[in-house]
Amino acid sequence: METSQNQQILARTHREESGFKEAEEYFELANSLYRATIQNHDWNENEFGLSINYASNIKQHSLQHLEKSTKHLIKILGRYQETPSLLDKDIELMVKIPLLLIEKFITQNTPIDNPVFPEDPIIDLLFRLLVEIANVRGIKKIIKFFSCKVESIEPVLEYLAYTLKTKETNGGNPKRNQTSTINSIYAEFGSKSAQLNDITHILLHWLALLANVPMDLRLIDSETSIVKKYNLDVSSITSIGIFDYTEPSLALDWLIIGLHRCYYGIGIENETASRLVGQLVKRTDISKFYLNQTLEIFNFSMNELMTKETQELSLTEVYKLNNLLVGLFNILSVIGISITEAHENDLVKHLELMWTSLKKSVDVDSLLIEEMISFLLDMISSKETVVRWSAVKGISRICCEVGSDEMTTDIVNTILSTFEESTLEKHVDFALADNWWERVDVSLTSNSSWHGCCLCLAEMLRLGLVKSESMFSKIVPFLLAALKYEIMRGGHMVGDNVRDAACYMAWCLARSDFKKAFLKDLVNELAKTLVCVMLFDKEVHVRRAASAAFQEFVGRSGSEGGVEFPHGIDVLLLADFYTVGNLQLVPEVAAKISLFDSYCKSITTHISLFPIFQIDNKIQLIAADSLERIFVAKKDDSEYMNFVFNSILPYFVSLVNSPESAIRTGSILGIRAFFSQKELYENIKNISLHNSKISQYVADVLNLPTTIHKSYLTGIVGSDTLISSLCGLGGYLAVNSNIDFASVYSKWESVFLLAFSKDNHDLQLKISKIWTKICFSIKFEIPYENLIDRIYEKASSFMESPTKNGSILALSCTNAFQNPETSEKVLNLLVDILVNENKNNSVESVRNAAITLGAFYSKENDNMKNDISLLNQKKLFLIRNLVYYGFSNYQSDHRGDVGSWVRLASINSVIQILSTFHNDLPIDTELYTILVSNCLELCASLQSNLRHQAGQLLSLLLSLKTNNSENMELARKIGTKLFGNYPEFEPPIDYISKNEAFTRLSQTFTAENNKLVDKKLLTGFVLAAGNLSESVSQSASAAFIQIFSKAEDNHKVYLLNLLIEMHSELNSVEPESKANDNLNQRQNTNPAVLLVGDKATSKGSSNTDIDSKNRLLLPLLRMIDLLFADQVFYFPGSEKPIDQIFFQVRKSAFKSRNLNRLMVCQKLYLEFAFFSLKMAKTCIVLLANYLKHPLPKVRQNAADHLYSFISLFEDYYPDSTMVVKTDSFFKEQTLNGPSQNGNQDTELEDLDEEDALTKVSNVLLETNWMNPIPMLKVAPTYVIDTIKVIANGIKDQN
Repeated sequence: METSQNQQILARTHREESGFKEAEEYFELANSLYRATIQNHDWNENEFGLSINYASNIKQHSLQHLEKSTKHLIKILGRYQETPSLLDKDIELMVKIPLLLIEKFITQNTPIDNPVFPEDPIIDLLFRLLVEIANVRGIKKIIKFFSCKVESIEPVLEYLAYTLKTKETNGGNPKRNQTSTINSIYAEFGSKSAQLNDITHILLHWLALLANVPMDLRLIDSETSIVKKYNLDVSSITSIGIFDYTEPSLALDWLIIGLHRCYYGIGIENETASRLVGQLVKRTDISKFYLNQTLEIFNFSMNELMTKETQELSLTEVYKLNNLLVGLFNILSVIGISITEAHENDLVKHLELMWTSLKKSVDVDSLLIEEMISFLLDMISSKETVVRWSAVKGISRICCEVGSDEMTTDIVNTILSTFEESTLEKHVDFALADNWWERVDVSLTSNSSWHGCCLCLAEMLRLGLVKSESMFSKIVPFLLAALKYEIMRGGHMVGDNVRDAACYMAWCLARSDFKKAFLKDLVNELAKTLVCVMLFDKEVHVRRAASAAFQEFVGRSGSEGGVEFPHGIDVLLLADFYTVGNLQLVPEVAAKISLFDSYCKSITTHISLFPIFQIDNKIQLIAADSLERIFVAKKDDSEYMNFVFNSILPYFVSLVNSPESAIRTGSILGIRAFFSQKELYENIKNISLHNSKISQYVADVLNLPTTIHKSYLTGIVGSDTLISSLCGLGGYLAVNSNIDFASVYSKWESVFLLAFSKDNHDLQLKISKIWTKICFSIKFEIPYENLIDRIYEKASSFMESPTKNGSILALSCTNAFQNPETSEKVLNLLVDILVNENKNNSVESVRNAAITLGAFYSKENDNMKNDISLLNQKKLFLIRNLVYYGFSNYQSDHRGDVGSWVRLASINSVIQILSTFHNDLPIDTELYTILVSNCLELCASLQSNLRHQAGQLLSLLLSLKTNNSENMELARKIGTKLFGNYPEFEPPIDYISKNEAFTRLSQTFTAENNKLVDKKLLTGFVLAAGNLSESVSQSASAAFIQIFSKAEDNHKVYLLNLLIEMHSELNSVEPESKANDNLNQRQNTNPAVLLVGDKATSKGSSNTDIDSKNRLLLPLLRMIDLLFADQVFYFPGSEKPIDQIFFQVRKSAFKSRNLNRLMVCQKLYLEFAFFSLKMAKTCIVLLANYLKHPLPKVRQNAADHLYSFISLFEDYYPDSTMVVKTDSFFKEQTLNGPSQNGNQDTELEDLDEEDALTKVSNVLLETNWMNPIPMLKVAPTYVIDTIKVIANGIKDQN
């Protein structure tokens, strides 16, 4: 039974790994076919490697049965037509064995005199199976498994000749004397002609592979003419008289048969034969003698066909001509390998003759050319890119061949008229766009048409077809328009293919050999446009294409007729291929290029018209940042500043109420760039003295909150980005001392309060920082009492809403107003929300409270600076609450581990608060130890962002100087283990990398740390190692096990005791129903006191303790399982700790209803059973008791572990025995129930041990433990009772 079960497991594993679900069935049927072939010819099956385990005893099958088997095999393969890759793991075995059998048959039965191979219907079935495999998986995938033996070349070629002769003789019908069995095979699998064609196809591929065998064919030539032996009709090849066939050879026969099938093969047979001829002519032993003759045959045949008119060619001749061209292509593709100086001149002559013959076939009249050009011009507007490209290539090639300048001019004019279709003119200030191509509105055009037209012009420029100066002057303006082509389609911007093609067109223009001096002005405009595109296009491939075109122009500026781009080399050094690929570098590069007067205005206007209005907010922000940097760089240029304030600023102000959200947002971002620096506004004031309009523009900016329609601020689409940019502008205006922002503050306040009501955390967080900055800037002009009360009321609301979450963040401004009572009131509220005692606050509110606590003292007011001691106490108080309540928040819901938001916010807040200490950190040993230990736990988190931020906090803690020597000593111990060059933090820890993070952190266990530190770090490792994420679990467990294995025995016991203590604390937590009666009022409790005993000082079990149990217990059990799997528990002195761990595992499983916990505990029982005999007795009884568990999975799992224990007992305890004593009740017990005459009071007697264990094993294996308990009858009771007897009978002989 065990062997049978292992076979089933192997088969099931094979199916799961390969994806070939019918593998077992397939190989069983195929094995019968293979063995029948072997038995039919008395071959040795070991020669073919038939070691398949799917079928053990194959009986002799009739031919009819083999036919049905083959048909079923083909049906199985047909199921994988859609997903043939699922066969890949088995494809080698599927191909090799039938091919070896076919090869054996061909090589052993090659006829000597009579040109007839013996008939074997099974070989025909093998060929049919091989053909079907090739059809399903593809011949290219299986050809690599074909044999390449030298001795197989001539037999395979003879079998091909025999197959071809059979096709000729029978004409596709089985006319020769055949058995009814052979006829039935062809009737079953299709016509014989089709079968022979398939066999021919396979053999041709095989011979094409054999053509690569690196051995001179003369060494293996039997000097027998295969063509004459099989009387093949190859007169069409030999009658020409080019080949000298008086002395036939293997090479010549091989080449003639290949050429014959290349001439007359149909479909894939012709292609395969052409490939075979190509492989043959590149062999040196064939090309030396027959390459010129082969090309001469092709020349002769093509001239013979080309002399006739197209209408005179018969259908056969048309097929022949097509076959000749296919064969010629394959020969020419490899002919370069075979060319030698000896016959190079002859080859050139043959190739010239071939080209002349081919040109005759395309001699058409001008009317047909016009029709072709007209059709191709229509196709350059096709929706399919491949069609457009093909049409462009066709037009350019026709123009090259015809060589008519008039036709080229007509084509260019047609393309330019296509550009002009559906174009309009934008209403843009002429100061921003003074050229007509800058004002072209392409919103109604087709991007496919523009793309095809750009490609067509680019190809004509590249091939030098455009020669007229007037044509160039017409083309370049449309090129400039195409470089900025972009239209809205639905919710997306399209046109990047047009811009990319335009860059290619510019590149071709740079490479063209015409004199560009007369286009100097247009080329300078092209330089400015290319710089704008290479910096600000949203697609990286377009930016790089523009950079390549610019580089091409610069590189050719010194050539004859070249035009020099302004500052070309300098621009390329700033914006090279790699720089333009990174958008984050663009603002800096744009500011440096703008220092060149030639590009400054063009870059500014381009930003103001295109990228700043992109629907992608990321591009908008890059454009706005670039505009700010350019303004700062050019702030001393009065002419330039006058231009931007008189033209660009009013243009942006006029668009703030545009119907399109991207334009509204972009205009606000553009306005913000004017007020980013204080020096800029000073220049504004100076300019406004001479221009009163500027003062009006500034007033319009200050009144923007009332100018913008309210619906745009409160709407769903685009309102978040609009408010974000508007508040950012308000922040710039408020901090500028030259602007009276206080007079319009009330108008802007409503925008900020509206932002805090938006359901967008990132927006609320950003606005809160700007809000706090504004409050510190104009704190004396703000009526804060009423404002703070309103925000406080919303933040303390019991109703969860985005407004409450935003109001909590808005409270970060409280500290700016220097009111101690208000600050104390707000701090108490924030701490209450963080504590979240009654779970009344959402996780979003708790997270925002943690963020606000960190920002509360990030900027100190004047009152705080007077009492540093009190300020430090308040900061430490916030740190205590953040560590205790924020670091330990593991709340989860349908979104996952949402508590990680709070933990991350708490870490950042602690970093912010610690960074505000100017001198030594006034922290006691207790709090410092708690802070470091919790930080280490978070460094071992599952999430990489948590690990990274916790690592930053740890580095800060280790670098801070404290007023306590014990703190410094703890920092030294940990820092020395983590960083080799401490106090320098080198080498740094890459916390993003799981392997490096856990490996480096595990070194901390080797230091003599505080127990709390080791325990917290161990908690982090337990959570990571016991996680379901395989990569994290493997990294954490491997790092801990490595440290554990290298540790001294006493240190191992210390680490195990930590595990035991952690396990014991988790098991001591009371159920939630009892714990709720003992909750302490935390709001009046000092968090530091609770932290002393690691939250163990409370007499009752809090909700936090229960959450901790649910979160930690299962990972802890999995961690123990991993330690058992790596056998790290087996060391001297481990018996006592393992006994305690065993006790804790039993407590974890006792009355548990958690399925995952029970499954892990059962697995641990099996591992404990192999630790010692004492534990084995208890464990198997515990497992047996689970056979009556109400959950079927638990019963099945217990049965599997019991069977494993009984099977492996002797291997683990060879010196021990399982003595089974039972009474007649157990002796007569069966699956059908107890015997009627069974007497349980009978005296115990010895029962055969093997019989009892076998009986129990059979019950465990054969019983379906997934059935309901009533259906199991007495099986559970029988096994439980017998297991208890076995446990009592285990004897230790030691």
